[in-house]
Amino acid sequence: QNTVFYAVAQALFLIFCFRWRDLLEDGEEEEVPMKGAKSEGGGRGKKWMKQLDVVQRVVNSVLNPLKVCSPNVASQFARVAHATDFLYCYTILESNRRS
Repeated sequence: QNTVFYAVAQALFLIFCFRWRDLLEDGEEEEVPMKGAKSEGGGRGKKWMKQLDVVQRVVNSVLNPLKVCSPNVASQFARVAHATDFLYCYTILESNRRS
């Protein structure tokens, strides 16, 4: 029923994994900061494009795309999203594993 949504979500996750540097606001560094490191302004270190708010809404959607898409894609997205301080979704993956 929602196959197009899931296909687009999986494609979006793959694009994020391999092109995340292109999704930063202009002028941001392209290196993954060390965990716990703060930027000069005390922020998280990266400034993502505002349009990426929709990705966080998709991940937290009731349609739960991380449960339906390929397990390899879901785990890779979780790894990259966490390493780049974009989004933490291991709790969703764990919840999906339990159900």
